[in-house]
Amino acid sequence: MLLSAVIGIISGLAAVFLKWAVHAIQHFLTQDFNAAYANFFYIIYPLIGISLAYIVGNYLLRDVGGHGIPDVLYAISKQNSLIPRVKMFSRVLTSALTVGFGGSVGLEAPIVMTGSAIGSNVGLTMHLNAKKRTLLIGCGAAGAISAIFGAPIGAVIFAIEVILLEVSAGSFIPLLLASVMGSITALLFADSGSILEINLQDDFLAAHMPYYLLLGVFTGLVSLYFSRIVLRTEKLMGLLEEPAVKLLYGGAFIGLIIFFFPPIYGEGYETLNALIANDPARILQNSPFLSEVDKPCSLCSF
Repeated sequence: MLLSAVIGIISGLAAVFLKWAVHAIQHFLTQDFNAAYANFFYIIYPLIGISLAYIVGNYLLRDVGGHGIPDVLYAISKQNSLIPRVKMFSRVLTSALTVGFGGSVGLEAPIVMTGSAIGSNVGLTMHLNAKKRTLLIGCGAAGAISAIFGAPIGAVIFAIEVILLEVSAGSFIPLLLASVMGSITALLFADSGSILEINLQDDFLAAHMPYYLLLGVFTGLVSLYFSRIVLRTEKLMGLLEEPAVKLLYGGAFIGLIIFFFPPIYGEGYETLNALIANDPARILQNSPFLSEVDKPCSLCSF
């Protein structure tokens, strides 16, 4: 119980640092933007961020990038729940550079890997067996997700369904404790609530159930499409042997996407909140798709 609380606090601190680093880099890069030329900087920034992340990860930290959550599952099933110590901080640094410079890759997978690595190494330090290290990995993931999203219950459910796959009464309480401590840590140090500002005001109507079912099917198909496209893109990039060429292609494509859709820059949660607030026009704000008359006077704040 004590270890789960400590892991929740440390994971929460890691999440706070990651969010702070991303926002600090974004503010530094965009605070003096000229709205007339801002989009051209969006083409360059992702390439710089990805290059810096590659240099830091491969040459300074000696930690080759991965897929985040699948790597955690592989460590649990094939490596006795042992995650290299370097992953406790490597993914935080490389993700801060990538996302801060505009790579809209999200913070979920990096912070899950970081929290899981913290849990694994705390368990290793305390000489716990693989089964208990697995539980602590779940505690680290729950604490990290809770801190970065401000959703303690959702973080526990995530840890149970994705990381642990099974849960007992004895393991549920440490997960909940770690999740709550992670959320409290984020609130104390960052004064952050939920990352998605959802305010439900309408009553639930049973007549709307078919629409929810159709939405679930559609989003499932989109997820399948996304997963397959990611794997095929990785295969295509694997054909390129030179890392510099991969960086150039990856950074250029991301830069071009952000050039046409500037709100995608960075985390991207501001755009999601705009959609939740029924303001879809924000998606094309400062985009070349808009005419000069329709464009806002200043760059949207991140």
